[in-house]
Amino acid sequence: AYAVGRGFRPSPVAAVVATVFLLLASQAVRNQAWFALAGAVLAAEALARTRPAPPRLPRSVRAAGAGAILVAAVVIGVVVGTTSPSRFETLTPRLAVAAAAEYAAANPGAQILADDWASSALLWRFPATAGRVAYDARLNHYSEDELARWFSFVTVSGPDWFEAARGYDVLVASRTDHPTLAGRLARLHGWRVLHSDADGIVVVRAEAGRS
Repeated sequence: AYAVGRGFRPSPVAAVVATVFLLLASQAVRNQAWFALAGAVLAAEALARTRPAPPRLPRSVRAAGAGAILVAAVVIGVVVGTTSPSRFETLTPRLAVAAAAEYAAANPGAQILADDWASSALLWRFPATAGRVAYDARLNHYSEDELARWFSFVTVSGPDWFEAARGYDVLVASRTDHPTLAGRLARLHGWRVLHSDADGIVVVRAEAGRS
């Protein structure tokens, strides 16, 4: 608005790309980074056409900035490269997720309903479960009614909190983030505990296969 008010007219390509990414960004948080990239290009072009160019930074300042960026990149690379993969899964009930995936592999017809910490981890660590896990972090793929039922299940909210689990054979929950859900799953009538530890729990239908 600032630039347009001063006579700036953006190139059609930059305007179309930024508009498309803006619309995508309004649909999912993960799309916002792409809009930031396109928007930065458009903003830079707008400012370059409407404001006087700033004085060039001294060579010493530019060299120091480049050096700092290089050092930061090296440090980050070393830290990430030497960090155990398990460090990035500290919030995930890893053993419970593995138990659910193993059960699903042994029982091909089993469908899995997991909480928000376990569902995406199942798909990431065990791609073979794709198509058998009810929900994951791509929340914009689901309707409002579906999400409402799922969040009621995860938070154990209301008398119909278990409605979302109808038709599923395996239920997974994180004890760290959803202790109430984990506690309720452990006491479900008609279900048996397949795996339970300090991080998570897996229950399966009592009449389902016992592989």
